[in-house]
Amino acid sequence: MKIVILAQYFEEPDQPGLPLLSSMAEQFAMSGHEVTVIAGRYIRMGRQKAPRFRQMPSGYSIRRTWSGSDEGADLLSRLLSFFAFSLSSMFTLVWMGKVDLIYASSPPIFPTFPALLWARLTGAKFVLEICDLWPESAIALGLIRNKRFIAWTAAMEAFLYRHSDGLVGLTQGISRWIQERYEVKAPITVARCAVSPISPSQAIGNRAVIRREREWDGKCVAIFAGTIGHAQDIETLLEAAAQLIDQSKLLIVVMGDGAYRDRVNARARELNNLQFVEPISRAETMNMLAASDIGLCTLKSDPLFDGAVPTKLIDYLGAGLPVVAPDLKEIAAVVKAMNAGILYQAGDAQSLAGALRALVGNCSAVIPRPLLPEEFKIENRNRLIERFVEGVVSEAV
Repeated sequence: MKIVILAQYFEEPDQPGLPLLSSMAEQFAMSGHEVTVIAGRYIRMGRQKAPRFRQMPSGYSIRRTWSGSDEGADLLSRLLSFFAFSLSSMFTLVWMGKVDLIYASSPPIFPTFPALLWARLTGAKFVLEICDLWPESAIALGLIRNKRFIAWTAAMEAFLYRHSDGLVGLTQGISRWIQERYEVKAPITVARCAVSPISPSQAIGNRAVIRREREWDGKCVAIFAGTIGHAQDIETLLEAAAQLIDQSKLLIVVMGDGAYRDRVNARARELNNLQFVEPISRAETMNMLAASDIGLCTLKSDPLFDGAVPTKLIDYLGAGLPVVAPDLKEIAAVVKAMNAGILYQAGDAQSLAGALRALVGNCSAVIPRPLLPEEFKIENRNRLIERFVEGVVSEAV
């Protein structure tokens, strides 16, 4: 098959962020498919430009198109970036001509709409991956309030769900939400976030070196690694850090990028138990996690997020860390099933501080956890999606 993967934000294996799509592209290419990725010019973590074209050793190619100056802290700059990529990616699709499958990842949803129209014009199959419900999440966070804009984007969202040939939800909650609210005739599958677990020997080998270099020796390190954005309830995290200033053994490390990075960086200069770290490559990130003691996951308290499972949570589990996570429905189910840590009341800084205190007191003897479930292993996720899209395409034959 000739496959196009369309994603404004596409993390390559050697870049910061979660390379779910690059791992999937590699799987498709290894199975003999001709794979081209159409992506935005900027890397989400670190906001750096990537080369316009790259032929990957595993057999797929990446074509990066104009996407403005990437997202800023305000909504307008992000929307301009989305529309810029929508236009430039459409030109690239037209230039490529006929393909068998367009696999589009959202959000943002705006570039996926012209891609669906192009698929209909050329007879290609269209599969939509939904990593976050949009505009619902933006509404819940108070980022968009204009009723006309909300109505327009909601209509676009409904059209995409109802006219795609297949849907891939990142969580059970996302898939359930779509099935309950829309008349979806296309097949839908759940492909949850997944990782390549760190081996015990790798974790032990790098831990001492990293802790010495970072001056973490003697500390119980609770790490937050990933997007530092609106949904992550950063103010609650910072308030909890202030409440824990008396815990001399505890060090909270926030590593990543997003709308609140400057706020975290400024607060880290004021609190001696808080440290900010710039985003680093995927491999370095997993080594940093293995050198830490606790994985810290925060998320705002909203019914919409009951169906969320943040990617950082699965990263922590893949690194063998006990976690502190919000008591939201799908997150709680994962943590409880694996006996993987302590849940706190979402949005409550005192509850978060209490959970961290409990683990700090037992930092050298962490909670025993079972092996990472098979569904959270990246190779199994890739195979699940490959079988799904092959089934979607074969229905047209």
